Amino acid sequence: MGKYTKIILVVTAVVLALASLTLLKKDKNNIKFNLKENEVIIDNFEMGKVLDEQNNFYKVTAKQARINKAKETAQLTDFKAVYKKGDIDVELLAPKGYMEKEYMVSVTGAVNGRLNEFDFKSTDQSRFHYDFLTGVGTLLGRFEISHNNGSVSADKIMVFSRNNYAEFIGNVQVTYYK
Repeated sequence: MGKYTKIILVVTAVVLALASLTLLKKDKNNIKFNLKENEVIIDNFEMGKVLDEQNNFYKVTAKQARINKAKETAQLTDFKAVYKKGDIDVELLAPKGYMEKEYMVSVTGAVNGRLNEFDFKSTDQSRFHYDFLTGVGTLLGRFEISHNNGSVSADKIMVFSRNNYAEFIGNVQVTYYK
């Protein structure tokens, strides 16, 4: 063997070993995103809208929002909404929410909150849908609305806010406290 043959073989072996380690090593800093086109994720999301000249408004917050700009939709985690219109004050909390075009809201899971002096809560399988344009809300699942005088629960509640009217459907239970 030549004078430099051993050195060349050793250097070649070291280079091949390093190259194979580099190719087989996983990059721990490699971050992959599971986002679709026109989609963005926002942490600590907050959005509000003034509805008219009397400063009636709604405000939606979430721990995280996955927004699709093309469809004008948002999937919200740890959803909270505040709505004020005239004498109506609403606060709504739910683990998951969905907004469409800034005027349709759907929430799922254990929904709870307050409507003026009335508290409401639901089971974990409940759903609430509200359309800000029509003022119609649908509560599905076992919802209970309580006040210091008693409570009303039903399997389905339809709310017609423009007429200041609610309809209780299904297994309805009224409890009155003396």
